[in-house]
Amino acid sequence: MSGPPEVQVTADPMGETLGAPDLADDRVNILLVDDRPDKLLALEAILGDLGQNMVRAYSGREALRALLQRDFAVILLDVNMPMMDGFETAEMIRARPRSQQTPIIFFTAMHEMEAQVFRSYSLGAVDFIRTPVVPEILKAKVSVFVDLYKKTEQVKRQGEQMRLLQEREHRQQLGEAVNRLEAETKRNRFFTLALDMLAIADFSGTFKQLNPSWERTLGFSDDELTARPFLEFVHPDDREATGDQLASLRAGAPITYFENRFASKAGGYRWLGWTAATSPSAGRRRRSASSSSASRRPGRRPRPRSGGPPSWPRRGWP
Repeated sequence: MSGPPEVQVTADPMGETLGAPDLADDRVNILLVDDRPDKLLALEAILGDLGQNMVRAYSGREALRALLQRDFAVILLDVNMPMMDGFETAEMIRARPRSQQTPIIFFTAMHEMEAQVFRSYSLGAVDFIRTPVVPEILKAKVSVFVDLYKKTEQVKRQGEQMRLLQEREHRQQLGEAVNRLEAETKRNRFFTLALDMLAIADFSGTFKQLNPSWERTLGFSDDELTARPFLEFVHPDDREATGDQLASLRAGAPITYFENRFASKAGGYRWLGWTAATSPSAGRRRRSASSSSASRRPGRRPRPRSGGPPSWPRRGWP
């Protein structure tokens, strides 16, 4: 076949030839490759009812350039073209990863068809149409690949949206984790540096976490205080009253203020003033307590007090 000299990819009012594919209007690209303008016009007239974006290429090289610029739903490729025929063009199309899976429909004259069918399928053609083309058959075949391309792109977009959603959720979860870590760091810093004796305990009567003020005040190490139920450190005469307070705490009533005697490693006991409440984050399985060392007059029994602690000094005596 003869035709015009090779030029850059051409376009007519039915489509564009530059830029990335735009599926916003739901149109897809169809590449028409033939060295004869009259045959390209005929193909466009047949396929015009499909409402898609048709791109002309007058040679194999123009077709390859077009494939570098965009993706196509299907390629209609004439077998007999000068310089680079349809088979050579198909080989180069299949050699490029981006276009390896793009459907190719070959078309050629009837008397040449038998010798070319096998070779075309060996190059990955999905169909082979003889000329002159039957319009209804061509439209039916092309519309199948257009629909398939649209569904494939829809799946890709949905997959990308899912990926972005997962990334957004991951970033949100990561941000929440960072915020929790920062809040916990600040809380632990306050817990560690506080002068008051701060503690977290469970309802089995065991300390889970203590700040350094306990060791400074009582002399027992953290390991020593957490190794035994804390009631063992309470003065025997105060254990019943302390147990009553713990029972109230289990029932959900906070300890506004309570005084008892706690063992000192140096010997004897020290009066401690307690406040305690269940931890919102752990329900009733844990409780937090704040204690301060307080002075007491000899002979006074431990008991809860309303309001808050009296203005005793933080350090008392056994």
